[in-house]
Amino acid sequence: MRDIARATVPAATMVLVLAVSPPAAAQGDAQGDAELMRPTERGLRLTPSLARALSRSWLFETSQREVTLNDEQEAAMTEAMARRMMQLAHANGEKGQQFLEYMIEAMITGEGKVTPEMSREFGQRWAPLAPVADGLLEGVGQDARRNLPADAAEQLEKNLSEQRKMLDALDARMKRWAEGQVEERESPFEDLESELGGGKDTEEKRNPALENAERFANWQLEQIGPAQWAAFLAGVKYFFKFDEQQSARGRELLEDYRRQAKVVMTDDWNRRVRRNRVQLNLLGWHMRDQPVRPWRHHLERKYEETIKPIKELGRAFRAKVLALATDEQREAALGEVREKAQEHGMTAEEADAGLFLRVYE
Repeated sequence: MRDIARATVPAATMVLVLAVSPPAAAQGDAQGDAELMRPTERGLRLTPSLARALSRSWLFETSQREVTLNDEQEAAMTEAMARRMMQLAHANGEKGQQFLEYMIEAMITGEGKVTPEMSREFGQRWAPLAPVADGLLEGVGQDARRNLPADAAEQLEKNLSEQRKMLDALDARMKRWAEGQVEERESPFEDLESELGGGKDTEEKRNPALENAERFANWQLEQIGPAQWAAFLAGVKYFFKFDEQQSARGRELLEDYRRQAKVVMTDDWNRRVRRNRVQLNLLGWHMRDQPVRPWRHHLERKYEETIKPIKELGRAFRAKVLALATDEQREAALGEVREKAQEHGMTAEEADAGLFLRVYE
């Protein structure tokens, strides 16, 4: 379930890509500066820089949690994916924009509830975007086979297959919605695994409290261990501007600590942690007025005991990654922080810089 839930993140990113417009030249105002504030035709432009940022985020969610790419491989994939995003925006931006705008408007006016009338409109607006999204996934797979070694391309293709399942589920939901068949509390992207069949039994589907608790527990599990270590390494590498040798050493550390974490994070370990978080979430949201503090304390204590080995591994990993930065790199990075602070009228004193650095530690 964690893999399926995680696959919805790039799927939602694809919709965002389809919804933003390509760069356009500024248009003159026929009325001069008389109207200084007026609604714009496009609220978000997809520039090459934004396309690269979305590509890096998507690439991380799709592959880097399991496979660590070197700088050259990451750059090649980022550029290839960004080009595809720009092409899609040029060809389909208006259709995607209409879908996203309607979704936001419907969620606001309906106060989160999708009526049969709204669902029909959702389905009709999604129909022309479905094949475009499928084509994007297929293109990313082709880029991986061209730019990555076989093992990395194979892992990325495996994760892309999960995203295809999510797109199939979204397509199935939109086709059902187009006929006015929308269930209570449904939203476009949440709980897509239920469309695949066999994901949840009937009793669970009728229990919104349990669904919410499980969804939040899945998110909490994503915040533990190697997934976050990979994100930390990427952030430190960018912040301190690591060279290739430092990046390579960071990748070695990540692979080493991934292996150590795998010994701890067994299927049984994941089940126990997830069950603990589901129970705690149910207590916190639906039994606030009940005398459950002793039980909450028990759950928190058991949770901390269970994840302690992973927290210790993470602390050791982060310390070793930070130790790769030279004094010159640290000073240069903090110098950029001071410069940015001054641009906004703030003063970054030495104490502030030290506090900022401790955030990374």
